[in-house]
Amino acid sequence: MKTLAFVVEGKPKSWKRVSTNKYRAKFDPNAPYKRYIGQIALAQRNGMGFKLTRMPVEARLGFFGVNMRSDVDNLAKTILDALNGVVWFDDSQVKSLIATKTAFGPPKTEIEITWDEE
Repeated sequence: MKTLAFVVEGKPKSWKRVSTNKYRAKFDPNAPYKRYIGQIALAQRNGMGFKLTRMPVEARLGFFGVNMRSDVDNLAKTILDALNGVVWFDDSQVKSLIATKTAFGPPKTEIEITWDEE
């Protein structure tokens, strides 16, 4: 069993709908935050010698210091999308997801991904 665990410091951000302008150009308001998470995950993955996996994965996500009106599924979606092409090929590989949120503690996101060896 392999485990990749890391912390993203700062206030967790919920997924926001991708919008289009009058020219039908798409704008992803999540892109900068997803890139930030992806860079942290990639550095951690490379430091541990892991490669992109094709195996089913289990994800545990903990969101701290969040507005309790935030939907936990939207918080999780941002993280899962950010890890596409970094930890796994597609977030459809996530076979189990546990996501929790709390208003207490310093703002951060704790991420733990586990999978069987290939």
